[in-house]
Amino acid sequence: MRFALDILPAAIADITAAARWYENQRGGLGTKFALEVNESIESLAEQALLFRVRYGRKCARWTFPRHFPYRICY
Repeated sequence: MRFALDILPAAIADITAAARWYENQRGGLGTKFALEVNESIESLAEQALLFRVRYGRKCARWTFPRHFPYRICY
């Protein structure tokens, strides 16, 4: 089953700000961050049910990019 992805503008702004921060830490790191976050988000279209539900009735789930301490909530 493939799920539709709807990324909120606030989430895009947060990802962009985090990518800028990583880029300021080391050249190229912001791009790597953005690519890994995008890869994680895209994988949710196929694997959204892979991660467990947290917070009970709110049905919030989350995942992380492979190499960054950044939580992607959905």
